Amino acid sequence: TDLINAAYFNWSHKPTDHWSLMAGMRFEATWFKTELVGKGLTYSYIYPDGTENLGRALFPSLYLVRRWDDGVRELQFNFSRKIQRPNHWQIMPFIMISDARNVRIGNPTLAPEMSNLAEVNHLLPFWKGKGTWLTSVFGRYTTDVITNYATPLPSDTTILLNTFINGSYSASGGWENIFKLEPVQGLQFTLSGTTQYTN
Repeated sequence: TDLINAAYFNWSHKPTDHWSLMAGMRFEATWFKTELVGKGLTYSYIYPDGTENLGRALFPSLYLVRRWDDGVRELQFNFSRKIQRPNHWQIMPFIMISDARNVRIGNPTLAPEMSNLAEVNHLLPFWKGKGTWLTSVFGRYTTDVITNYATPLPSDTTILLNTFINGSYSASGGWENIFKLEPVQGLQFTLSGTTQYTN
């Protein structure tokens, strides 16, 4: 049983004919309960649990857009915070046998991944409106990265115990370009490419 409750608040404003702004805040709470049928084993998970992690359940977003009079050219600045929850089998504290040399168990202390994303997009028309060039620069910083972890069993070092832990962080960024050209109606060419760095 998986239940996600959320509350949203959004605010938008257009200070001029060319600029628009939208800001938002989202609160999410997760609860689920799992049961191993026939074995009488149950486990439940609540996040955030109390007020200690309450701030980590808030997800702001901000979008700033500049539009030109031609109705096509557009410049966007975006920032948002996102959550990636662990799957139920990643946190259930029940032993699951994979094969003769591997067993798996969930980590009930596993926290969700939190990502901060920033992006700048520019859509530019060319060739008398028959083509567009979309260029994007983006960055992502993620904390508590959910990572596979394996260690020998203390009772039998020939068997690996596989579980999941929260790593420190990961950072990535990149540059993406998409060219679209429609020389005649019904015929379209698209060329795209992305350069990305991950740490």
